[in-house]
Amino acid sequence: MLPSPLLSPGVVTCCQCGERQPASSFLPAPHLDGGLTKRCWGCIRANSAAERAEREARQAARAAEAPQKATGGRRRRAATHAAPSPQTPASAAARRPAVEERTAVHV
Repeated sequence: MLPSPLLSPGVVTCCQCGERQPASSFLPAPHLDGGLTKRCWGCIRANSAAERAEREARQAARAAEAPQKATGGRRRRAATHAAPSPQTPASAAARRPAVEERTAVHV
């Protein structure tokens, strides 16, 4: 079994920024050779922030293009469909069996 690179002191070079940093500046990744990510914490955080900003800009652009799609689907459907007609007491009583029929014991 190979020793863990996190336990042995070492210096690793980030593939993105090219800086040599201690191994503790990298995320553990047991599935990769060496057991560490190829990018340092700083580069990973910077990439995440950039991707988040791009995603929010795309979402804002979509919302500006089609404001009706910005709301939830249920609200949009509820606004476009007519409200159901109210149930009249006569039709409700016709669909429901009488109280005596519901409570009677069938033998």
